[in-house]
Amino acid sequence: MLTNKAHEQLVEQLTPKATSSAERERYTRDDLKSAAKRSKLPARGAGNKPFYFPLSETVSLGYQLSTRSGVAGKWLKREYIGKVNGQHKYRAGTLAVADDIAGAGVDIDAAVELARGKLVASDAVTVRDIVEQYKGFRGKHGNKVKRNRDKGYDSLRWHVLGLDSDMQPREGFDTSLADTKLAKVTSEQLIDWRTKLIDAQCYSTAHRVWHNLHSALEQAKKKASNNVTSSKAWDDVPNLAQTHVARQVHFSDEQALQIIDDVRKVDAPAADYFEGLYRTGQRPGDELFALSVRDYNATTRKLSIQGRTEETSSKTGARTISLDAEGVALFERLTAGRKADAPMFADHDGSRLDNSSTRRWKQLLVNAGAGADAVPYAFRHTFISRRLEKGMPSGILGKHCGTSGQMIERTYAKFLPSETERWLNETAPKAKLAKRAQLKLAA
Repeated sequence: MLTNKAHEQLVEQLTPKATSSAERERYTRDDLKSAAKRSKLPARGAGNKPFYFPLSETVSLGYQLSTRSGVAGKWLKREYIGKVNGQHKYRAGTLAVADDIAGAGVDIDAAVELARGKLVASDAVTVRDIVEQYKGFRGKHGNKVKRNRDKGYDSLRWHVLGLDSDMQPREGFDTSLADTKLAKVTSEQLIDWRTKLIDAQCYSTAHRVWHNLHSALEQAKKKASNNVTSSKAWDDVPNLAQTHVARQVHFSDEQALQIIDDVRKVDAPAADYFEGLYRTGQRPGDELFALSVRDYNATTRKLSIQGRTEETSSKTGARTISLDAEGVALFERLTAGRKADAPMFADHDGSRLDNSSTRRWKQLLVNAGAGADAVPYAFRHTFISRRLEKGMPSGILGKHCGTSGQMIERTYAKFLPSETERWLNETAPKAKLAKRAQLKLAA
């Protein structure tokens, strides 16, 4: 067995050569203890050789920088196994992902415990715990990831934890999965839960919620205190086929106006929101919710859409759109006599409408006779499909709606053939050509 001195000499051989003793001392446990410090470590050639420091005569803990930008490094354990054919031999392996990304990974203290084999398995961690952990997780990839994770947690809160938006238990909800210890979860239990979700909701919802739960389970593996030794339970759950596409609901103009009128009788703010979607063709949610009174220009009769910002989840950038006469009338009414910074679409109490009212919209549409599949997005579908039928070029329509002409044609192709046929019928001189052909044949 190596003495402490001999082991330290071997470790030093694997440490980057420095020009002074002060620089050699830089690569210590203290230098590896935080993500900020580790980010300043120099690359160590091809593959980024690890930085090791000794924990005992035979065990060292190492950190290896990732070779890819934006990807966390990892902790490694190396054990000295003795001399083989006159050479010192080691056995090394990965312990865990390092906490280079805020809220994820294993810190140096937990990595030391893992390397020493002293980390005790936690029998108390439940699925509920890992869902709450997922809520706190934040990626290092900008606000879009953060917003998507918030939405992902909301779906798990509702469908796994059985909590409503006020964090109150849903009446009659089965929390058996949430209360199951993570080490006891089985693939059969997960499949059964997902099957019941499909029956109670729909295929698309089950697909989305399962994806979020799987992400939460995978994230749990990266936290050392969870001591996840196997992911077999969720790895063995077969993926849902992604061939299902949610049915698009399109209204006729008469149907859309009737639905809006019926909703207005019971919920005027919701009716204004639905009419805003119907008159502009913009995406439901933040593209309209983020609007303030100042975003409508009464002189030019145009509306400024903010697009993607840190606060909104819009898919596209800012743009200014034109309005037809009915759209102008709507926004003239919504802005009349109101302060510039007031929300364009305000609720009963004057607060800005937001995405927390999804079930409210759904129930209003069902009560108005729009059908069980109707959602606010149906008004955008209606705007696009009706204008395609009236001959509006897909490129101009796409620019107005914050998408591409190609996407319009691909998504709404079924509304194009009749227009193509109409143009062919109007432009082709078929009758005259047929008569000339018959005369030639007779001759």
